[in-house]
Amino acid sequence: MVHKEKFFQFVDDEWQWDREQCEAYWFKENDGCVPSEYLGEDLYNDIINKFYAPFLYIVENIEKEFKLSSMVLRICVMPCHEGESYVVIHDDEKVYLTYQCKAWQFWFGNTKEFDDFVQEQEDKIRAVLNPKLHRVS
Repeated sequence: MVHKEKFFQFVDDEWQWDREQCEAYWFKENDGCVPSEYLGEDLYNDIINKFYAPFLYIVENIEKEFKLSSMVLRICVMPCHEGESYVVIHDDEKVYLTYQCKAWQFWFGNTKEFDDFVQEQEDKIRAVLNPKLHRVS
């Protein structure tokens, strides 16, 4: 499955980011946490957006697949500009996914890397939602 194009459309629909901004954020190596040309007044907010958008895309895919009400799964991003930022996907009862990465290392060299990332994170969430059907080693 090719998630990149669907993700770009998702980001455009949610935040009106164009293809160039999406490419700069997630498909090009940057010297800093976020592309300098898109750096806003609040670096932490910029880092949150960098992680939040792909994980919201993943959560919405899972919500559709499992026919969950929207906002059942929540995303918490704990940004850091010097070390690893953390992402936690949870509901009121359990944690479905934890992920950590340095913001300047959170990018994908090609479509396959992104597709593999999305699939891996979705599989981890599926394993918690339905452990009898999904086994993650």
